[in-house]
Amino acid sequence: MERRTQEFRFLTFAPDGMEASLTLTVDGKPQQCALGIDFTPTRISQAAYITAPVTFDRNDADIAGKILATDRLFNLQEMEKRPMGILWLEDPLIKRVGVRESPLPVFSVTKKIFDQLASGAVSQASMTISAPVEARMLQNVIGVIPGRDRDKALVISAHFDGCGFDSLGIYRGAVDNASGVVTLLKCAQILKEYYAGSMPDRDIVFAAFDGEESGLIGSQYFMQGTKYGELSNINIDCVGKGNLYVQSDARDAPFAQAVSDCIGGSQTGELSGISDNMVFYFHNCPAVLVTTLLKNERGNIHTINDTAEDIDRLALLKLANGISEYVRRQCGKKQEEEKAA
Repeated sequence: MERRTQEFRFLTFAPDGMEASLTLTVDGKPQQCALGIDFTPTRISQAAYITAPVTFDRNDADIAGKILATDRLFNLQEMEKRPMGILWLEDPLIKRVGVRESPLPVFSVTKKIFDQLASGAVSQASMTISAPVEARMLQNVIGVIPGRDRDKALVISAHFDGCGFDSLGIYRGAVDNASGVVTLLKCAQILKEYYAGSMPDRDIVFAAFDGEESGLIGSQYFMQGTKYGELSNINIDCVGKGNLYVQSDARDAPFAQAVSDCIGGSQTGELSGISDNMVFYFHNCPAVLVTTLLKNERGNIHTINDTAEDIDRLALLKLANGISEYVRRQCGKKQEEEKAA
């Protein structure tokens, strides 16, 4: 197996020292929202001071002068006109270790605030943000089983970064995402042994991504430098215990169904979370997310209670075997089995 690391420098805005505010004008009166309770910055420019009407329509002809409220994931690059800022539904709010730079500010808001925006009582919103910049060194860890066609690859991925620690304690990240990394490593072991002395029909890439919690940074770096002309992705994130779901949109439904058939999971026709599969998706590569969490389900993730007690070890082994079975079906049996057939 080929092994390598990808080291890169990343500029982020540190939560410590950040100043942010969100004010809604409700029935003509200002209503101050509480940072960390009602909203939290998700993407920011270094300094922003915006006051504008709120729209829920991405195709609003006047969106360039408004703040967009949305509960749907989308690619900002595809918008012909961009809003001044974005208020995105995320309930409950999750802890972030860094906030990524963006051409416009994005705040996550709770359902209470989102419903208030949708009620029609809010005439405008004000978003302000300022934060110190800090540089971090990040590192992806990559393993590759070389295939016969080296222009194509199936990428199995999981992020290994977590939320660190703060005054509340250590965020151990057992479910998010030690569970995914363990499954990834077991897949690598199974498939390395299976293809020993043989080759799949394409490269099989095992990618442990850094910087997911800071905004999918590692997977974006991987995609920016990829040599492959054709890619697909199975991303593993938060698979501690419980029912497995294979998430995709309608475009990748056949891919999701094939993976689901192998792992014994349920296919869902909605992209309901932000993880590294979204980077592949927005690059028009088939991509699915394997997880035990449905939309707006958080469990103990991003809390100090995300510990090993939430992990079903036998379920992780079963999942690794299921993903490996999909790879064998998709990327070809080892040559000895092909000759016997």
